Amino acid sequence: MKIKALILLLALTCNAKASLIDLTPGGFSNLNPPPAVIDWEQHHYGHDSFKMAFEDIRNGWSPLYLGPPLFNTTPLGGTTATFSWDLTGTPYFFNYLFVGTGPDAWENMYQVSPDQQKVGEAVITINDLYAINGIGIYGFPAVATPTPDAGSTLMMLAFSTICVVGLARKVVTRVGSRRTFC
Repeated sequence: MKIKALILLLALTCNAKASLIDLTPGGFSNLNPPPAVIDWEQHHYGHDSFKMAFEDIRNGWSPLYLGPPLFNTTPLGGTTATFSWDLTGTPYFFNYLFVGTGPDAWENMYQVSPDQQKVGEAVITINDLYAINGIGIYGFPAVATPTPDAGSTLMMLAFSTICVVGLARKVVTRVGSRRTFC
């Protein structure tokens, strides 16, 4: 009996997936951000994480960015909310979420697990004490993989142009000198 219970417990544990990883448990003050936020601002924001969507308790979803039906939050104003996303069929990936009480107040930062960057759902909170008044969603568009080139194509073009011009001058000189001797 104990072996069956242990196998069942292991099976359930192995199938659990985290949609959002809480990078700042208990939240943080914007006036004193923790190292995870500073690292994100220096190494991710503007590099592999861009503004995608914003929702605010007073104004709703910002019309300048993505919103429903791709992202949904129910309800704002409580200490927890259910947040879901479905970016299937879009070129976007979702990678960071900020949950806050307002400017210069408490926030919490989440990172999306790689297997959930297109579709997922999670319960979000700041620290179970403060009401959630807004969320900021960050992600990145999928881009075609560029062909790496460190300038070698341009160098080869310049070299071949020099060779053709040099060869053309040599041919013209030889042809011109033969005519003078004939």
